[in-house]
Amino acid sequence: MKKQLKSLFTKTSAPALRWFEHRFDRVEANQNAAEHSAALILGCQLENQESLEHSISMQLKASEIIGRTLASQTELLESVDLRLVEIERAPSLPLLGAEDLELVQLDRSGADYLNRALGWRGFSSAAGLFVNDAINHHYEPSRVSVLNINERIAELPFAFAEAAKVPVPARVLDVGSSESTFCLSLATLGYSVTAVDPRGYAFPHSNLVVQEIEISDFVLEEPFDLIVALSTIEHIGIGHYLSQEVDDADFKAMESLRRLSRPGTRLILTTPFGEASRDEVQRIYDTERLASLLSGWEIEVATILQRASETEWNIIGNSIAETPKGEFAVAMISAVLAG
Repeated sequence: MKKQLKSLFTKTSAPALRWFEHRFDRVEANQNAAEHSAALILGCQLENQESLEHSISMQLKASEIIGRTLASQTELLESVDLRLVEIERAPSLPLLGAEDLELVQLDRSGADYLNRALGWRGFSSAAGLFVNDAINHHYEPSRVSVLNINERIAELPFAFAEAAKVPVPARVLDVGSSESTFCLSLATLGYSVTAVDPRGYAFPHSNLVVQEIEISDFVLEEPFDLIVALSTIEHIGIGHYLSQEVDDADFKAMESLRRLSRPGTRLILTTPFGEASRDEVQRIYDTERLASLLSGWEIEVATILQRASETEWNIIGNSIAETPKGEFAVAMISAVLAG
């Protein structure tokens, strides 16, 4: 009887059981899907969190770098400000007082200022008053030394000695006179001087006439008794010192000097002498080119000066027949135009 009742219950409950079983399967599937979705959401959240943490980390590093950079820039600007203050103090050096100055008063900013202000690109140059002195100084804290001695140390005495062979009141032509006091000295001594330089000449004198032109453009009917070209011919035609760049302009300049002379006119000329070369500032003449340059002039005195060090020069010869070797040399020539 029990078996019959159990069989009857199974048959009558089977459809219901199948219905509930199907529903339970759907619930389980939905649960699995929900768990999977939760896992995906959690994974995305973790990835987003890691990305956010990485972004925050990069921002912190960037801020740190920017902070260090700003700090270093601030430090640099403060340093520059301090340096500017020091430089601004330097021009007050003349206000130190009427008493004699002492070297201990010369600090770094003052030394830097003086080296710049008194150099060939300093205030006198800006005013057109620079003079190429033979001795140049160098300023350091609590110290002044000789920077160098250039060829003017011998050129000027040589030129004065040779000019004395032409008596006052001779007519003198000084070519390339801008940074020299030589023509002013001759005018002071009573010579009638014409200074020719495209840069002009800044030192007036009643015995001095200035022509701001190239020598090749200078025209005068009456010849000169004395022509002077100190450290000049090597620059003509190079493109430096306002001179136009022209091949063989030095030879054309010498033709102009011969045109402005008469037989017996004396020429005083100094120029670099050594192995032939040319740069953006000047030429160096060897024996062949210098002899050709002086064609038509009879050399009476040739003194060859050579640099031994930054502060010493020596006479090494009395002829241009042999090109000097080694250190920079200068030929100092006194010649007379042949008749």
